[in-house]
Amino acid sequence: YISVTGVQTCALPILFNDANGDGIVDVGETITVGSTISVADITANQLKFKPPVNANGVAFDSFTFQVIDDSGALNDTDVTPNTLIIDVTPVSDGPVISDLDGDALGYALSSGPQVLDIGTATTVTDIDSADFDTGTLTVSLSAGTANDQLSIKGSGTPGVGIEVGTGTISYNGTQIATFPTAGAGSGISGVDLVITLDPDADPAATSALLQNITYENT
Repeated sequence: YISVTGVQTCALPILFNDANGDGIVDVGETITVGSTISVADITANQLKFKPPVNANGVAFDSFTFQVIDDSGALNDTDVTPNTLIIDVTPVSDGPVISDLDGDALGYALSSGPQVLDIGTATTVTDIDSADFDTGTLTVSLSAGTANDQLSIKGSGTPGVGIEVGTGTISYNGTQIATFPTAGAGSGISGVDLVITLDPDADPAATSALLQNITYENT
């Protein structure tokens, strides 16, 4: 078995002996200085490292250990501690849209374009990206017809908020996205509205855009 002589520097618990194999740090599974882990547990892949959420990096953490046999002899312990260095590879997390799911627009026939974001203003975030460059925002109807139109509402004030040009969308005077003006991706006559985002489409700009998506029945 091995005896742990030094544990990682990050917030505990992240080094643990996963006895039941559920991947969760249960009571009694946390490894601290002086803990021992058997060869059988290591072979069974029970020795696990679990970093904090969204933490990553090269040489992110380490722990030291000594190997001990079960002979009981005075010299049964490796006199030189070993160090295991752990790299944590980053994984891209998808964008998160908040305060939109469950919104219900009560649309009166032929009442003109109405924004879909009802109540608390929706937001878009991405924990590992400062912008949504080359990403797409797609708005779809479950059963669109030729009378259903999806579009974007402009502020009507130059340089302020969302502005809509011919196939372009700007936020506070800076272009953040483009979209087709006809056919597939245009949002016209029941088809999806597909908006391609630019480098300046940061979370604030993209949130403002999503807050101004409209529906109309003509």
